[in-house]
Amino acid sequence: MLVIVDDRDEKVDDLNLVSLNNTEEIDIPAIMISKNDGNTIIDFVAKNPSKIVRAYIRFPEALKTKTVNYQYWLSAMDASSYQFLE
Repeated sequence: MLVIVDDRDEKVDDLNLVSLNNTEEIDIPAIMISKNDGNTIIDFVAKNPSKIVRAYIRFPEALKTKTVNYQYWLSAMDASSYQFLE
């Protein structure tokens, strides 16, 4: 897993990192944490180089509703877009 530490003091709670890789290559999960949280981990590792750091990463569940939101983009020059809309 890749942990990215933000270099600015800003809220990163709403940021989702998604893979756009549609191949069979190696896929590495990644998260971004705040500068403050990252500095806490970095300071701990610097002061305790022989200790192993274990992190419990908990991803929030998607909000489940009975409503589906979507966007459909089309090209005015593409006849199949109009067929799909019908």
